[in-house]
Amino acid sequence: MILPLFPFLMVYVPDMSATDSPPAIFRMVGDEGSGASQEIELCTDTVVTARIEANYLGYPTINLTLTESAGARMAALTSASVGEQAEISVEGSILVRPRIQTPMLEQSFSISGLDTFADAERLMQAVRGRCVAMKADTE
Repeated sequence: MILPLFPFLMVYVPDMSATDSPPAIFRMVGDEGSGASQEIELCTDTVVTARIEANYLGYPTINLTLTESAGARMAALTSASVGEQAEISVEGSILVRPRIQTPMLEQSFSISGLDTFADAERLMQAVRGRCVAMKADTE
């Protein structure tokens, strides 16, 4: 569903029901040896709401609200990583590499820097997928 807010700003509010898509991964760059604690899966098990918006230049921005536990993990991860680079990927394909400018202490945050709305939609599809750890628990 696309909702017009202003003539220049459109908001896409997806259906957040789970799909079989692989989750998106938020990971700190350069921490390969640090283990899974340095990454967070972005999926229906960790994301409460997600929406795509166009920023003032017309590029896509994704606004996410995490669950309380995922928000606490994101706060701990980004508090220890200010100034460092992260990456957000889907199936090993990196969609964006944001630099952590401030700790994400709230459960809500925005992802900008995506090149196209197709990339934003791919990320949204991944966010609607189940977390790998959760899939393993139910199988």
